[in-house]
Amino acid sequence: MSNVPVVEGLCLSKSFKRKNNTYVTLFSNLSFSIYKGEIVGLCGESGKGKTTLGNLLLNIIHPDEGSILWNGKDISMLSRKERKRLRPLFQKIYQDPALSFPPHQRIQDMFKDFYRWGKHTSFSSERAWWDSLREGMVKASLSEKLLDRYPCQLSGGELQRFAILRAMLFSPLFLVADEPTSRLDPSIQARIAHMIVKNAKEKNTAILFISHNRALLEAVCSRIIYLE
Repeated sequence: MSNVPVVEGLCLSKSFKRKNNTYVTLFSNLSFSIYKGEIVGLCGESGKGKTTLGNLLLNIIHPDEGSILWNGKDISMLSRKERKRLRPLFQKIYQDPALSFPPHQRIQDMFKDFYRWGKHTSFSSERAWWDSLREGMVKASLSEKLLDRYPCQLSGGELQRFAILRAMLFSPLFLVADEPTSRLDPSIQARIAHMIVKNAKEKNTAILFISHNRALLEAVCSRIIYLE
């Protein structure tokens, strides 16, 4: 592993205001690092701040106190141009795959927009991008005919596999997998977890794997963080 963490949280604190104007503190003075190629589990009961912590590390929301570092650099000190350049390299897989795709777009059209937005320097052409996607679909046992369908015409497992492929096409430095198997049939949960881990190892991606399932985390993670 590299000596410099891919992502690091320093003395993080986060609270939310309730409807009765009182505050609930999710965590305070929390620090940890995740290195390249490392899979770290995040476990805890509902409402303890697992999703919030993942969003903090992705700079989707901001901490009340503390700092987030990407590749050793405080993201609050980066220019807008630098953050935009790094954004595609810090990805998330959501627990509800249906919410990850525009309902009015076919899967193929969504991937077209995704390519144009991403401006991928790792692909020599758009054709190379599509070749890589189709190669990933073969590995994920996804038929090419599914590209012509709308999200509502696919199963939860098919959508989640497309979501994983979409995230990994960026060859991300860091990936938050937020309960990626919780809404899937038990028969496919292990397959989805294996796919995430396999892709991460191939691309040397750092992962924060969020789950209620302690046994799953113990099977795929090098270490686990518990929010109490």
